[in-house]
Formats: sequence, C-alpha cells, structure tokens
Amino acid sequence: MSIVKISKKTQNVLKNCATINKSILINPGNKLRTMSVNKNIFSSVEISEDIPRQVAIYDLCLFLSGLSLFENPVFDFSDEKKLVIGD
Repeated sequence: MSIVKISKKTQNVLKNCATINKSILINPGNKLRTMSVNKNIFSSVEISEDIPRQVAIYDLCLFLSGLSLFENPVFDFSDEKKLVIGD
C-alpha cells in the first residue's frame, strides 16, 4: 500500500514528538519513536497507520505547519525518492 491517510490523532502525536526533538526518522510499520538530543526523554507510540517505508523529517515543526494546510492529508509513498502529500 503506497497511499496512507494520516489521522488527526497521528498528527497530534507528531506535534508531541516535535516538542521532544525537532527531527524524526519514521521507520516502516506503525510505531513512531523519538529521543531528545540530550537522550533523557524517549517516546514510542503505536499509530493506526502502517507506514510502508522509511521517512526522515529534518524540521518536524515546519513539516507540520505545511501539513496543517490540508483538511485530510494523504501521504503517497509510490515514489522511492520523495513523499507526496495531497488532500
């Protein structure tokens, strides 16, 4: 499956992750993990979506700002080199 609809709950989880670390590496599957730069805070959350491939986001706050422009964001993973976001 290369099309994944991102729920509001997952968007809120990503917002919480951004308070821990401004970057995130999302691995394939349904878990989001992040760790603070000082390595004193760790978070692991199971989400309802199944992410098909690895995605690295350098500035999560900026990414979420762009994501907020969509009513119901959909991630398209069909291209190996980029992530396409639509509505």
